[in-house]
Amino acid sequence: MWIRKEGALLMEKLGAIKSAEAFGTAAMLRNKFSHNYPEDSAMRIERLNLIVDEANFVVASFVEVNAYLHRKGFTS
Repeated sequence: MWIRKEGALLMEKLGAIKSAEAFGTAAMLRNKFSHNYPEDSAMRIERLNLIVDEANFVVASFVEVNAYLHRKGFTS
């Protein structure tokens, strides 16, 4: 399940992520990739390239959320 805009804004406000907007962009890319149709090869390649470009951001976001949870004592 992907986080809604309100959830991303709350995570940003709490300091769990740096940017709700950038997190939302990654979510949109995920949605575009998951609604992919094989008959449009050029579009598939473009979307795959976008996913690769955003992969570092997505991983960094999860690291930020994990660090936040650790700081708050929710994880060990």
